[in-house]
Amino acid sequence: MTLASSIDVKDGWVYCDRVLEDSTEKVRAKLPALVTVTAEINTPRYPTPINIMKALKKPRAVWNAQDLGADTAQTGIPGMDVVQFADGDVRGGYAPKPGTVVYAGTHDNQTLLGWVKSRFGVEGEEARELAGRIARDVLATDADVAVMQLQDVLGLDDDARMNVPGVAEGNWSWRADGDDVAAAAEHLADLVRESGR
Repeated sequence: MTLASSIDVKDGWVYCDRVLEDSTEKVRAKLPALVTVTAEINTPRYPTPINIMKALKKPRAVWNAQDLGADTAQTGIPGMDVVQFADGDVRGGYAPKPGTVVYAGTHDNQTLLGWVKSRFGVEGEEARELAGRIARDVLATDADVAVMQLQDVLGLDDDARMNVPGVAEGNWSWRADGDDVAAAAEHLADLVRESGR
């Protein structure tokens, strides 16, 4: 059926109002059926600013493939667990889901230092120490693979963030400073030795 301006499905049949050049006809077909529609069938709903603000305040669930029942053993692709999405307070330790690759953060998240500041309301040396402790906790997990962004190894704040989803400008512009990387080499070696990675 083509050019349907309304659709109703009952008892194994689909009923449509079909738009013709100068009239409308009622047609039906036994299911399964393919129906094409006119633009008028769906009037778009545009959210109001107040409803957008309400939606922003609602909690958002974050799931990985394992949470949705995917058997990653069959795909050979492990799930991921990001400390910034962890349930509970990671200041008391962090344990990712078994069989996942663990991340301190991703290119779409705040740096670990920026996240610690905004999540826990700490600043200065206290924030740096807490971000460093969480980074060590990530590396000390039982996960076979642990991933840290260079910004987190260097202890950088959100001005070194790589990407802000939904923002058109200013993304992917951060570049590592060679002197900073060289200066952090011993710190990175300590992290690797300390965690046994």
